[in-house]
Amino acid sequence: MSNGRPRSFTRDFKLSALKRMAETDSVRGLAAELGIERTLLYRWRPSPWRSRTRGAAADRSVGAEDRRTASGAGFFSRSLAACQGASAADQRAWRDGVYAMIQASIQQQGVVGIEPLCALAGLARSGYYRHWAASAPRQEETALRDAIQLLSLADRKLGYRPITVLLKREV
Repeated sequence: MSNGRPRSFTRDFKLSALKRMAETDSVRGLAAELGIERTLLYRWRPSPWRSRTRGAAADRSVGAEDRRTASGAGFFSRSLAACQGASAADQRAWRDGVYAMIQASIQQQGVVGIEPLCALAGLARSGYYRHWAASAPRQEETALRDAIQLLSLADRKLGYRPITVLLKREV
């Protein structure tokens, strides 16, 4: 029975529950076994983007020792913002550079999502996707142009029709 107040759990209980959560296949079964709601387990999990919004309280939450402090992320964001530039062209160039770095880190690591990286840089995720939609077709065109040039340099006597047939075979 509930007395109207939310239950409070000790830090040790939360840590042991999170450890068991990492080892189990069924979070729902673990929550039922512990007598808590499943969503509590997910709320107790450390999250890199949650620490920015909750401030110092997030540093005291479970697992705070495993991630960087909010002040470290704030320092990075402030340093990054200081390099933006004064004119609109400088800011656009800065933003394009940050989006390129996010794209490169996504391709290299693949683990970190776009949302936390954009939040860390202080940029909107929608802006990243708009930038990606504008630059992705250019990259495809460049790749196609490179393939055409390679085929034409391999045999200089080929015209556009045989090159088209060869390109279709490669795909």
